[in-house]
Amino acid sequence: EFQAATMADSELLFVWRNDQTAYQNFFNAQPVTKAEHLEWLTKTLDNHNRYLFIILNQDQPIGQVRFDIEGESAKISITLAPNQRGQGLGGKTIVEATEYFLKQVPGMRTIIAEIKSDNQASLKAFTRAGYKPKNTNDVDSIVTLEFLKS
Repeated sequence: EFQAATMADSELLFVWRNDQTAYQNFFNAQPVTKAEHLEWLTKTLDNHNRYLFIILNQDQPIGQVRFDIEGESAKISITLAPNQRGQGLGGKTIVEATEYFLKQVPGMRTIIAEIKSDNQASLKAFTRAGYKPKNTNDVDSIVTLEFLKS
């Protein structure tokens, strides 16, 4: 289940964002200040090409997923709460989030995931969710996977 994020989710998103295991896999691999986070969240919620959802399991928040529309495709970014990791939820959650987003934006057909090449958990989860390797940027150690709506 998914619900649109709001400013009321700020503290929860901030805690998840600054979890060391999570941010080590981000392209900006360092913690952020509360002020930086609030500025980012305000801009995110005002951006009509960005969709930020709280992932719910039995009405409990278990993570967040973001889609950034870039022309004919969208980039996905997902973070599960620390206590939800390692339980095999990643692939299933990515499938559900992708399907949910594609219903929100009917014309969208392509979703892109850019993942650090050493983030094996995410690579496996996206592969299980039906994302296919597109290319690898060895310079930046980034693997790009793609989901094409049939």
